[in-house]
Amino acid sequence: MDLTCFSQFSLISCCCVASEEYKLDEFKDPQIEDLEWKSGKHSERRHFLDLTPRSSVSDTIVAPITDVQSLKLAVELSPTSWEARFKLGNALIGNTEEFEETLRHLHYAVALNPSYMPSYFALGFCYHSRGDFSNAAEVFEHALLRDNRNVELWTGLGSAYASEGKVEEAFRAYRNALRLDPYHVMTCYNLANLYYDVGDVDHAIILYLECLNINPAHTDACFNLGVAYQAASDEKNSKKFFLMAEKLESSGQKESESKFACNITADRTQMQRLRRLGPS
Repeated sequence: MDLTCFSQFSLISCCCVASEEYKLDEFKDPQIEDLEWKSGKHSERRHFLDLTPRSSVSDTIVAPITDVQSLKLAVELSPTSWEARFKLGNALIGNTEEFEETLRHLHYAVALNPSYMPSYFALGFCYHSRGDFSNAAEVFEHALLRDNRNVELWTGLGSAYASEGKVEEAFRAYRNALRLDPYHVMTCYNLANLYYDVGDVDHAIILYLECLNINPAHTDACFNLGVAYQAASDEKNSKKFFLMAEKLESSGQKESESKFACNITADRTQMQRLRRLGPS
């Protein structure tokens, strides 16, 4: 089946299968009090889990600021500054030795300014990056109770659900995100991975192609198209997209929005592994 050309209708059909809108009242209310967010008790309820190679996560986390010492000094001077807490926590994401400190600063950022959604996103991303998908989902749910039109939060929630094995919930969250923005590359990419995981290769191919329509330099989507076409027994297109991914990497155009992006080369021994954004 040649899916290299498709219509917007095809993309919409991907988003609307079993398409009853995912309403906020379907959430189990996390019942997190402001004091609990301030004290950091939320992080104590469940320690991070072992990492899984099958995770996917948002690739729009703000690029970390490298001057961590200056940010720590800013927090010492202004401990009640939500912005200083957010910037420091965001800069520490991915530092395995300072995971608890990262959580503490991001919890403070949320408590000090509950209306700033990037703080929630960074906190959920932090939990997800350490394999604690339950707490990641709870953070995204809590944030969506405040802003249910935030595409990144819906996508983060979908990624957390997918990593927990809650497939239907993940589909609903991703579809909500695409209803808000049909051309959101992060959502298209993660939803494509989920379709592939459940064995729906045709819809996965459509969404990977949509990723390349939005961002032609998205190397991971290109590589995954090679994997998907191989699964569909289309060796011609499989080879085509593996070669395209290799050329993108060699020309230095590799998608690098997330510092957690996987480094999987287009080697024949690895062609059955989808590239993921997130810990692997």
